[in-house]
Amino acid sequence: MVIRKRNRSPIALVIGSLLFVAVNTRPDVAFATSRLARFLTNPSTDHQRAADRVLLYIYHTRAFGLQFAGNDDLVVASDASFADNTVDRKSSQGFILKLFGGAIAWRANNQDTVTTSTTEAELVSLAQAAKEAQFLVRLQTELGIRLQDPTITIQCDNKQTIRLVNEKTSQLTTKLRHVDIHNH
Repeated sequence: MVIRKRNRSPIALVIGSLLFVAVNTRPDVAFATSRLARFLTNPSTDHQRAADRVLLYIYHTRAFGLQFAGNDDLVVASDASFADNTVDRKSSQGFILKLFGGAIAWRANNQDTVTTSTTEAELVSLAQAAKEAQFLVRLQTELGIRLQDPTITIQCDNKQTIRLVNEKTSQLTTKLRHVDIHNH
């Protein structure tokens, strides 16, 4: 059996390095890096220039860092952009969790399914953020970390999604019933 080492293009190595940075230390480049990773199979010179811009941004903001100070409020925020991928019409989503004033978890990626409205895309993103926040609260409980206010509040900028989530009904009474089944 002969195992050949794959030749990786320079752009693939750069994007791989950017992904490492985005996942581990720099939530501010997560969205741009996620976008670049979509084009790894067939990158163009435009993608190389975009990767270079992200590298320059990281260089010029190298003094930036995650700071932890302040109160123990758990801040969770999520957002989505409906059907912004022109190739497969999938929506982008992202969320961030902050504790003691610093980011402790974040993600920016494409949604797994194609959504049919902005509200639906926001709801899917909100569900993902809620799952991550629940995991974090359970982990803190296991570690013996007690927060002053254990209530999880998630910030969302879509009024329709907020209305749907805050309704007292047991199921969604709109055309979004399939989201209720798949994501909750």
